[in-house]
Amino acid sequence: MQKCDLSIKVPEGAFVNLIEVYMPPVRNEMANKSVNKTVTIPRWLNEAAENANITFHKYFNTH
Repeated sequence: MQKCDLSIKVPEGAFVNLIEVYMPPVRNEMANKSVNKTVTIPRWLNEAAENANITFHKYFNTH
């Protein structure tokens, strides 16, 4: 195992404080962010949806 030099130069009157962070909730939040994409659908599907007063965004947008 290699040794690591962890010496930190701190100005006089200052101090070093260790902060521990539990990352899984942060990673999960980042993974659930929405991404904008352009979707191409057939014309007949678009016309059928318009005739039925269906808007696709409410089916794609889950938040």
